[in-house]
Amino acid sequence: MRIRALTTISGCALTGCAALVLALPGAADATLTEVGYIAKTEPTTVPSCTAGPIGSVGKAMEEEKKKTIEEEKKRAKEAEKKRIESEERKKAAGKKKGTAKTSRVRRSRHADALLSGGTSALTPSLATLPPLARSAEASTEATETKGATTTEAPCLAVSRTTGFQTKVGTIENPLVIPENGRIVAWTIDLGRPTSTQIKFFDENEGGVAEASIATLMPVKKKKAIYYKLLSQSELIKLEPYFGLNVQFALPQSIKVKAGQVVALTVPTWAPALALGFEKTTGWRASRPTKSCSVTNTETAQTELKSNAEYACQYLTARLAYSATLIATP
Repeated sequence: MRIRALTTISGCALTGCAALVLALPGAADATLTEVGYIAKTEPTTVPSCTAGPIGSVGKAMEEEKKKTIEEEKKRAKEAEKKRIESEERKKAAGKKKGTAKTSRVRRSRHADALLSGGTSALTPSLATLPPLARSAEASTEATETKGATTTEAPCLAVSRTTGFQTKVGTIENPLVIPENGRIVAWTIDLGRPTSTQIKFFDENEGGVAEASIATLMPVKKKKAIYYKLLSQSELIKLEPYFGLNVQFALPQSIKVKAGQVVALTVPTWAPALALGFEKTTGWRASRPTKSCSVTNTETAQTELKSNAEYACQYLTARLAYSATLIATP
């Protein structure tokens, strides 16, 4: 079934959705459902892709990394503090030992002088410890100051994979089709990377930013999570829409059944990743076990009827996309 192409800005706008319904014969009274759409009650829902260092983040755990870095700095400070205290104790012990030795030398020389009747002048030579190294606090401050000038919020991007949201807070499986029908459009929220960031991603993630949606069905396998690719839409080049929430009407609707999953396929990269959520929010990607941190290898599932392992789940992050479903009357 063909429907006319329609692109609307600001998500599933009422007028845009109505036009989609009217484009389907006899579907004027059909119910529209935005699969995967969740009200933006949290400010971090907007994809993070602003000015700053560039790089692809596959494992969305930036907050955890920050905590780890701070903990490492804290441990380094404590270790350096202990080292300095140890040096001070050694220095004090050395001074005490040197004083005792000097006293013995003085007494010995004085005794010799008395025995020989001489008047020897006593000028002991005390060894001094080398000066202490710069404190860890000072060097850490320098590091932190240097880091402040070079470390900023990164431009985050989904790269070379197919993924879907598994949960958002208390909402489980938001991308599972609730009832039989047809997907007639899909929506994506895109960050606005700088020209330098765009150049970096294009050169390092397989080409220009593009994405499509796909429908999946879980496949039962022991001790593994697999999904079969049932259908997919055509790829859309995303750069003209950076910084926007944009909806793409499908030239041909996709027939779906309840229980299937709507996924986002990104064979290159897409600035559609939002961070800053609790660990009750997460998404799953078509990456095999032990490859969850590898983001520069192509794992996007694009072969129809193929099965792929979705072993990697990334917490505290959201894929900013949804799909418009018209339920079967």
